[in-house]
Amino acid sequence: MFWNSVVVASITTLSFTKIELTIIVLGLIPIVITLSLVLFLEIVVKFLLLREINLFSPSETTLEDHEHLDLDLEKFHFYCNDLEAMGFKELIDYTCPPMKGMARLFCYPMHNCYAEVGALDGFSASCSIVGRFERNWFFTATNYNGDVNLRAISYAFLCLPQNISKFFDEEPKALFESFLVWKSEIKDKLAIEENKITDAEMYFSWIRYTREMQRQRLLRKSIIISLREMHLFTLNPKSEWLGDYPKSSN
Repeated sequence: MFWNSVVVASITTLSFTKIELTIIVLGLIPIVITLSLVLFLEIVVKFLLLREINLFSPSETTLEDHEHLDLDLEKFHFYCNDLEAMGFKELIDYTCPPMKGMARLFCYPMHNCYAEVGALDGFSASCSIVGRFERNWFFTATNYNGDVNLRAISYAFLCLPQNISKFFDEEPKALFESFLVWKSEIKDKLAIEENKITDAEMYFSWIRYTREMQRQRLLRKSIIISLREMHLFTLNPKSEWLGDYPKSSN
């Protein structure tokens, strides 16, 4: 009978619809989980990371204020004395939350650069020499070679196209010589002039600018891609970050 045929057809269609819906739902579960994870990473984690890139608010301090910390004072004093012997002028001892430790800032006006000796809780003291060129090109020569995971985070989330840095396994005197050679190379290849330096506040303004650029870049950058970059870095740690320098210097 016709109506029987219609009912059977309806039941069959409904049964297949249930099966199809079940398959679709089961198929969607991994997709929903994946999308939820992506949204969590790209929104929640990005928000948390942005919150961690705090505004830079340095305050003057002294070594005595950090006596309770495990600071590498022997190397810290050796590096500071080495810089002063080369002609660097001490500017200020400063700290900045959440830094567990302090840094001593120096300048060398003749060579338009700053040097910073860092003493952080539980880490070996380190030295970095920093300069700036026109068009907001920053460059750093450093002997800091900390935990690979920390460097991977910095590489993936904090590096900027025009903030280039290179690791040298050298003490301050040799590090400064490497810095000057590298500075001359950058100046020639980019055909730009270096910025004149003045005081500690100028250096701090550089850091504030960098923090703001890091926040802006992080807003545009995929967290998932950054996590992949971080993982690849831990597998093959790098000793330099050249950003846009290679293509801009051609």
